[in-house]
Amino acid sequence: MLVWNQYYPPDTSATASLLTHLIERFGAHGIPTHVLHGNPSYRPTAAVRWKPWQLWRRDAGGTTVRSTARGRERLRDRAFNYLSYAALSFVVAMGTRYEVVLVMTDPPIAVIPAVLVAKLRRKRVVYWLQDYHPEFMVGIGRIQRGAVVALWSLAHRRAMRSCDLVIAIGRDMRDRLIEAGVRADRIAVVANGSAVDWSSAANSTRSSSGRSKLMALHAGEIGMRGAWEALVQGAREAADVASLTLLGDGVDADTVRELARGCDTISIEPRLPWEEYTARLLQADVLITMVRRGAEGYSVPSKTYELFGCGRPIVVIADPTTEPARLVTELDCGFVVSPDDGAEFAAALRALAADSALRDRLGANAMKATDLFRRDAQLDRVVALVTDS
Repeated sequence: MLVWNQYYPPDTSATASLLTHLIERFGAHGIPTHVLHGNPSYRPTAAVRWKPWQLWRRDAGGTTVRSTARGRERLRDRAFNYLSYAALSFVVAMGTRYEVVLVMTDPPIAVIPAVLVAKLRRKRVVYWLQDYHPEFMVGIGRIQRGAVVALWSLAHRRAMRSCDLVIAIGRDMRDRLIEAGVRADRIAVVANGSAVDWSSAANSTRSSSGRSKLMALHAGEIGMRGAWEALVQGAREAADVASLTLLGDGVDADTVRELARGCDTISIEPRLPWEEYTARLLQADVLITMVRRGAEGYSVPSKTYELFGCGRPIVVIADPTTEPARLVTELDCGFVVSPDDGAEFAAALRALAADSALRDRLGANAMKATDLFRRDAQLDRVVALVTDS
């Protein structure tokens, strides 16, 4: 099994963590894997010395290609990282033994060379789609649909249609794939699920006694998926009954700070170690997840699954068609509010602040969903789909 993804530890991206868990599940099923990953570039926990005479290095678990490791702040630097990884990975994959290629979406062009290699070598290829590019970036207005983007989009759609199987992480993403011409019988929907073991927190204090205001918390990347204008507007309008904490950092953190300027009930705190992060989730009264307008079906916030085990109401700031909105509605564990205007978010905060019985009922419903989305079980489905494809 050749697993193709740019990020892998010591990188700390979400896909690096997810892939680490998946490799463990392959190992538990006795399936050997070879991970083809890039030079660490996503907030790595360790540096790898670059050697210009060594374009890649093989070890027991896979191959590290010496792609560039520029910063992620500028799109140009990301592009250098992506293109160098894709080119070197193509060369390595052509000379590596495997029967199936499992490709993820880091970089967002990875499926194109992966499909080309698989077809040239007559191997099966499975695409585990995490974020749908370039449509995601176009949809949220970060890039324009010029000639280069149109060519990228065309190549991506053709590559997806050539895959033996595409695994989507949400029903809204499945719908986007069908719109792109991928055969429905070649699509499977598998949630990324939650790796948090909430059983250890079963006896933790879950009351908000002693606080004068409802505490709403958004934990995670302050990035391009968020409906930050609606979030901040709503928190401002409900400032008399609720406070808002954003726990984390990201490319849009400065934008959020500017939006929240002068509002002392909104705060941004740095990301925390895993143990402290989960404890902070349990301290909140309300948890928040978001999908901004234009990103529907192109990106699915997998942190949603971690929130269920907290036993808290969940407010989804997104269109009702998105996967988090569908889940919260179906499970009756929170509110779904507009990503275009903060008034609905403010109204949800006011309703929750005024009714502790409502908070308890919605939180209990969220808790019931914990076992539905355990990561090991979800990844075992991925293993079965990949090996049976």
